[in-house]
Amino acid sequence: MYTIAQFRKEYGNDARCLDRLFTISYGKIEGCPGCGVVGAEFRRITTRRCYQCRVCYHQLYPTKGTIFEKTRTPLTYWFYAMYLMTTTRNGVSAKELER
Repeated sequence: MYTIAQFRKEYGNDARCLDRLFTISYGKIEGCPGCGVVGAEFRRITTRRCYQCRVCYHQLYPTKGTIFEKTRTPLTYWFYAMYLMTTTRNGVSAKELER
């Protein structure tokens, strides 16, 4: 059973949540979509929700095309809401999520 302590350890801040979205969205990238360099590394831009190629500076946005795209709500809140919905038997009320 996945506990709340494990969840908080794994998704404790927005950077970790964004890393997970990047892994889910792009997986193991063979090459940069911008310059085509095979094995290009991407680094996280701390001021935005994106990753940038170290060679050509092409940016990838893991939240693009998802429910997180234009939200101002922190990703940790979204991930916690998903955690609550998937671990409780009877679901989660809107008021409980609001709290």
